[in-house]
Amino acid sequence: MASGTRTRRWSRTALAALLAAGAVACQAAPAAEPVTGVVTDTAACPRVPLLPPTAVPTSPEVMRLADLLEPLTSGTYAAVYGTQIADHRAGRLALCVTDTARGEELLAEVARRHPEAPVARVSLYRARYSQRAMTEAMDRIDMRDGAYAHPIYQLAPAADASGVVAESTAAGVASAELRARLEAATGGVAVSLRKGPQQEVPIGPKAAG
Repeated sequence: MASGTRTRRWSRTALAALLAAGAVACQAAPAAEPVTGVVTDTAACPRVPLLPPTAVPTSPEVMRLADLLEPLTSGTYAAVYGTQIADHRAGRLALCVTDTARGEELLAEVARRHPEAPVARVSLYRARYSQRAMTEAMDRIDMRDGAYAHPIYQLAPAADASGVVAESTAAGVASAELRARLEAATGGVAVSLRKGPQQEVPIGPKAAG
């Protein structure tokens, strides 16, 4: 009987030690520390002209940083990532996200994975839409010839992540009905129209028949 009592006491002690060890092992990894030097701006993503095809960004560090961001912006943080603009100001990277708090988490994670990354060069801005939302919106637009009263030549996410840009004729750009129909197709994602180059056949397969 005494032996049984000792066994039960030993079991309780061992269980307590096991639980304590398990509690330590199961603790979450420390959260990544906030990155100093990052500028968070609640303003909308800056509107800047696209670089001409021959232009080369002047900051290799910024381009390296953009490469390090890519696995996260296309993965864990794809739901908030809008766009990024290298050298929007000399030596800085504009990172536009729909949620700046999540954007700060993204940068902290990059700094944790790559301590050498120049994350302090980032300026965070607010994007109206994520890249994923804009891509899904474009997929919902009917690109077949004759789908709308005016042709749609090309679609692209807006450079400042403010919606979808659709290229059409001058008459199409002036058509409020076309814009309304396109925004109905996108599910409410904003569409801006601009005059595109004339093409023989709008992009996309022709309607059957």
